[in-house]
Amino acid sequence: MRFIGLHKDLELREIQVNFLTEVISKCKNQKEIQSLVENIISASELAYISQRLHIIKLVLDDKTYPEIKNTTGTTSGTINTTKILMKSMNRRVLAQIAQCKFKDKPRKKNKVQPGKKHLAEAHYPGAIKTD
Repeated sequence: MRFIGLHKDLELREIQVNFLTEVISKCKNQKEIQSLVENIISASELAYISQRLHIIKLVLDDKTYPEIKNTTGTTSGTINTTKILMKSMNRRVLAQIAQCKFKDKPRKKNKVQPGKKHLAEAHYPGAIKTD
């Protein structure tokens, strides 16, 4: 299958979108959709798609650019592109996204084994504060 960029080959893009949505619609429940997504989408693709959906959610929640940047770690360019793409989205789909809750995973502190230095500490003494 050929890879296409945004709007480079609209006919091929439509075929690919139709195929993907047909496959997803054949799933009987949320569990099957989750299994499909987990098995066919790479970690980087999933991160990209999730980030875009999270940006849409935050825009619909009337968050500002700085709030969206801080929450998602993305750039103003990605936020702007997403807002442009939202203009062509179905309102019902946008309403469904607005109802979803994004559950962010708490960030873990990198723990260093006793007696070992963190890599940054080895190169930049005093860079890491230990408790």
